[in-house]
Amino acid sequence: MLASIPTPEPLAFDQSGAWFGSPSIVMSRLPGSPVWEPLDVAEWTKQLASTLGGVHQTEARRVPKSMTRPAIWDRWTPTVLPEAAAEGVRAALSRLSEMDWESGLCHGDFHPGNVLFGSSTVTGVVDWVSARWGPVLSDLGRCRCALAIWPGDDAPERLLDHYAATTMRSTDGLAYWDVLSGAISVEHGGDWLAMYRDLDVAVDADVIRHRSNAFLREALGRARLV
Repeated sequence: MLASIPTPEPLAFDQSGAWFGSPSIVMSRLPGSPVWEPLDVAEWTKQLASTLGGVHQTEARRVPKSMTRPAIWDRWTPTVLPEAAAEGVRAALSRLSEMDWESGLCHGDFHPGNVLFGSSTVTGVVDWVSARWGPVLSDLGRCRCALAIWPGDDAPERLLDHYAATTMRSTDGLAYWDVLSGAISVEHGGDWLAMYRDLDVAVDADVIRHRSNAFLREALGRARLV
């Protein structure tokens, strides 16, 4: 892979688990820190969008087998959603599997908590454990859902506008990816509270649940699945 985005470099491996009791890897440290309270939302979302576009433009000389493993949309199904919403989500999952999507390097968990900023610009992207070669719109839907939770308002639309303008890619069918991300957030968003607390983001379970549900309903409407 030839990525233009600063990423941590692997420095040492411990496959035996001798260091910490389980297999471990030591990564280089990148400068900067996540930004969740931007002073200029337009500039912040613009930099997030251009960074995501840079990830997706990464050239691949060879795609490792580990990065073509089954994707979450091929193996996940809603379990706690009301049946009316679950039916729409299952329909969206079917469309995700059927349609021909533009593929590229995907981070797999692209959101502001995994993007580092210096004084004014992005200094790197971390947490690549979910990286894979797949539909690039999956990353965009994931980040839009994260921005719907925090800071909310029009941040998801700003991200979309900047991404489309920066990459010139078609975003047709994005609603289906938004449905997937919204549904996962509704069902599992409570598991992310520790991350928000570690980053001093004023989000609680009620905010996650309310905003995730709102994002999912809106996406189902755009996909005409309700």
